[in-house]
Amino acid sequence: VTGPDRRAFLGASEIGAVLGLSPHRTPFDVWQEKVAPTPAPQIETEDTIRGHAMEPVIEAVLRHRGIVLAPGGEWAIPGTPIVAHPDRIGAGTLWEFKAPRRWSAQWGEDGTDDIPTAYLCQVAVQLAAMRANNTAIERAVVVVMCGELRTYPIPFVPETAERIVAYCMAWWERHVVKGDPPPAHSVEEINKIVARVPSVQVGEEMARRIARLKTLRKKNVS
Repeated sequence: VTGPDRRAFLGASEIGAVLGLSPHRTPFDVWQEKVAPTPAPQIETEDTIRGHAMEPVIEAVLRHRGIVLAPGGEWAIPGTPIVAHPDRIGAGTLWEFKAPRRWSAQWGEDGTDDIPTAYLCQVAVQLAAMRANNTAIERAVVVVMCGELRTYPIPFVPETAERIVAYCMAWWERHVVKGDPPPAHSVEEINKIVARVPSVQVGEEMARRIARLKTLRKKNVS
């Protein structure tokens, strides 16, 4: 599956991973994609296939309720690497669709703003991007279809969005621009960092540490 070269920007859907809030990706995963020599292929999973397939269903249900929406478009925050691609916009609102496999304790009651923190951060940045482009949109609604349909209205909180954007800008500068890897969270990630270190640049002490890491990895594998 082809698409935009995601090495050039930080998508709103990646914010949760950068902040260490995603159950699916770590900051290292995002960093590795951004500094890769070639664009990473966009691999479809059952979750992404289900999510894309449910978008027109969710939109049809909302249309039945009298809510007509338009494509979300692309919105960049000037002076930052952040680019947002909300699912839909309409009725003065940003709309984000989700289709989880099952309801979890992280999803609150219908009509509340009780949603997974990673999605709250995603929506905060999406709203910040739209406000940065002088739109009148000041709130979002996260619509979730999982057997039943629930809606979660999310207000725009400028202070929260500003802190998230500032953190992500600093993260991008340190880890992507300067190339400093984020902390590893697994033996596999440690091994990937080690593999990127040219042997001619490794001193004796670092060489001993790398050798020890490789030994630990072999023990974990075996």
